[in-house]
Amino acid sequence: MSDSVARSALYNQAMSRVRPADTSAEADSVQLELLREMSPAERAERMTALTLAVQQLALAGMRRRHPLASEDELWLRLAAQRLGPEVVRKLYGFDSEQS
Repeated sequence: MSDSVARSALYNQAMSRVRPADTSAEADSVQLELLREMSPAERAERMTALTLAVQQLALAGMRRRHPLASEDELWLRLAAQRLGPEVVRKLYGFDSEQS
């Protein structure tokens, strides 16, 4: 197998979609078609909105687990969850594993 064929096969494997277990084939097809009809700007806007929604959910979870924490502490804890406690400790001097 040539190098370009192998790369193409790997790319196709990586890009293949797996339908979510809770989604019918018909609904999945409709969703895929709607995504294909969106412009790159629309897709980027949708991705940004979903990212912000996930961030707000994560922050709400932090508030629930640390009800006495300030907003700054909550953001640092969120950063530690995403980047790792060691990175946040080095960058901000905040130890999320204490308190």
